[in-house]
Amino acid sequence: MDYADIGFLLGPVVPMLFGESVEDVKLETMNEAVRLLRNRPEPYYRRAQFLESRQRFDDAVADLSRAIELNPDHGFAYVARARIYQTLGEGAKASADLAILTTLKQSADTKRPSLVARSRGQKRLGNARLQRRSATRPSS
Repeated sequence: MDYADIGFLLGPVVPMLFGESVEDVKLETMNEAVRLLRNRPEPYYRRAQFLESRQRFDDAVADLSRAIELNPDHGFAYVARARIYQTLGEGAKASADLAILTTLKQSADTKRPSLVARSRGQKRLGNARLQRRSATRPSS
């Protein structure tokens, strides 16, 4: 085992030796993920979950709003934001998010048959390709 291996194994412990808590290290890691993937909703959603668990509701709402801005169909973000709004006593905002979620669900239900038809078509196409390959192979 060399020093690089030790550094890898102790990576999460080293900041704690210098006074940082595990939560600080987690938050810094999430901040880095947001910085690297700033155009994707998932890092914002994950950081919002962490912030909510630390009762940093305003920051969590900001991250959830950004996740929704990046992906307006992110149902989990609407649910989480509605839950925080409810916790903060902002029932009207919570209801608005849940109404949007209901609309998203109805929209997904109407899209589902086309997805099923597309997957059936892809399956038929795949079967046709397999049949064509087996027909063109020389028999031994």
